[in-house]
Amino acid sequence: MDTKFTKSSQYPGADWLSSIKLIENLYENFKFDSATYKELANIYKVSTTTKSFTSKISGAKQFGLIEIKNGIINISDDGKKFLNPLYELQKKEIIFKCIKKPKIFSDFINRYNFKKVPSLDTLADILVNDYNILEAVKYNVAKIIISSFQQCHFIADGILVYSMEENRALLTCQDEKSDSINSNNKNEKYIDGDSIIKIYNSNRKAVVAKLLFTKDATKEDLIEMKEILEVILKRQFNIDK
Repeated sequence: MDTKFTKSSQYPGADWLSSIKLIENLYENFKFDSATYKELANIYKVSTTTKSFTSKISGAKQFGLIEIKNGIINISDDGKKFLNPLYELQKKEIIFKCIKKPKIFSDFINRYNFKKVPSLDTLADILVNDYNILEAVKYNVAKIIISSFQQCHFIADGILVYSMEENRALLTCQDEKSDSINSNNKNEKYIDGDSIIKIYNSNRKAVVAKLLFTKDATKEDLIEMKEILEVILKRQFNIDK
C-alpha cells in the first residue's frame, strides 16, 4: 500500500451493507427511475447535507452501485444486477466485482488475501502512514473496510478469503458444521457429532485450515484427529511426518 490519499472521496464513507440498503431504498421508492438528492434524503428523513446521508451516498458511489450526474442519482448496471440477478451466482459475482472498486479495498485484498486480517489499530495506523488518512477518521475508515469484508463473508476466522471457490467452500463448511450431528456419511470424521476438520487447498498456493474440537475431547479423540491430519498432509500435500 504505497499510494498516498488525502481526500475522503478516496474511500467509501459507509460500509457495504449501508450502501446496499441505499440502492434498495432507491429501488423500493423509485424502481429504476432517477432520483434527486432531496428526494432520496426525504426517504431517510434528513437534509441533503446530513453527514450520515452523504456518507451513504459516498459508499454506494465508491462501490459502483450508483451513478451521479448533474445531481441526479441512478442505480448503476451493477446495482441493478445485484437487486435483480438473472442467475443464481450473479449477485455473488457483483459482490466480488464491486467490493474491490475502491482503491484502498483493492490494495487490502492484494496485501492480505489468504492471510490474517490486521487488527483495527494496526489497519488504522497503516491508513495514516500509507494513505495520509487523517488521525480523526482513521478508525472509522478501518472499521468500514473490515466490516465490509465481513458483511460480504470474505473473512473467516480472521483470514481474508477473496476467492469465489474458497469463499463458497468456507460458507459450505459453516453450514455443514451446524448439520454435522445428522450426517450419515461414514467417511467423514467427527468428534461427538459437532466437531470437524476441514482443509482447503487454494489455487493461489495458500491453505485455509480449521480444526474444531469439543471441550470434552478425550486423548483417544485427539490421537485419531492427529492421524487423520497426517494422512491428509501426506496424500493431499505430499508432506511426510
